[in-house]
Amino acid sequence: MPTPFPGMDPYLERRDHWHAVHTRLLVAIADALGPQVWPHYRVDIELRTYIALLTSESLAGIPDVRVMSSPREAGRPMAPAPAIGIVPQVVEVPMPEEMHERYLVVREVTTQDVVTVLEILSLANKLTHKGREAYAAKRTIVLGSKTNLVEIDLLRAGRPLHPFQAGQSDYRILISPAPTRPRAMAYTMSVRNPLPTIPIPLRPSDPEPALPLNQLLHDLYERARYDLAIDYSQLPVRIGSINGILRRHRQHAPQRPPPTATPYPRLLRRTQRAAAASPECPGARRRTALQALRGCGGCWICAGGGPWGDGLGKGDLGRLGGGKIIANRISKALQA
Repeated sequence: MPTPFPGMDPYLERRDHWHAVHTRLLVAIADALGPQVWPHYRVDIELRTYIALLTSESLAGIPDVRVMSSPREAGRPMAPAPAIGIVPQVVEVPMPEEMHERYLVVREVTTQDVVTVLEILSLANKLTHKGREAYAAKRTIVLGSKTNLVEIDLLRAGRPLHPFQAGQSDYRILISPAPTRPRAMAYTMSVRNPLPTIPIPLRPSDPEPALPLNQLLHDLYERARYDLAIDYSQLPVRIGSINGILRRHRQHAPQRPPPTATPYPRLLRRTQRAAAASPECPGARRRTALQALRGCGGCWICAGGGPWGDGLGKGDLGRLGGGKIIANRISKALQA
């Protein structure tokens, strides 16, 4: 089942999904670029390792609930609280963890020089101080060299990297060809926009291959069966703009089969048997089913206690809300 979002699915940003999405997307991009840059270039996946201090927020990716204290009124002193009965609270301290981040490089076959670096930002790059510093240092080195940079940010969490501003967009892509610096191409998208097909810069004399990012991400979603792992009935906090998308997704989702055409299938079934057993009755197949039940003694006997022995009597029609109204409904069903 495809994702209900036209572009990036924000439910994939959570830590329990994002690490796998990050790796799968890198492999999909490498597989898509390889045939386009052959035989002059090849695409490699490389690894960067560093130690970062992880907090509960960086572990969760995007906090589900954020509790903030209200600002204190100016000039109003805080009343002292009694110290009796104070109990300690359980808190979490940042824990050092070795981070492994993968990224793509496009190498020239003859010289083995790195022509282009393609980065997909991770949670640690945006949510941890050490991870942000490590990535910013590498980014500065790439921007100061003759290597092209393609930076893909599919995470709403954390502060965006320059030149993007907080609150400007949900997702961002930066393409910085070395010959045109400091000018670069910047793409900004929201959850309502499909991801663009972007050019991957190589040497100035070579054509730029096109990367269909949106198609790759959606194919990845279906191959990994993320629709079975994501509960779309639980709306994440701070994603109010996606409510309409999920609402339309639920409207087009497979619905339960409609109920039986008549509200009294048991009564209709027995009326049909009574009509078939008494074909000579003029009210068996026309006018109303009330005539089929009361038109002659034979129909009533067949319906109430004939060969089947479990027919309906007058009292049953009364308990069901009035014989004439029910009979008219059954008559319409018989005529259909």
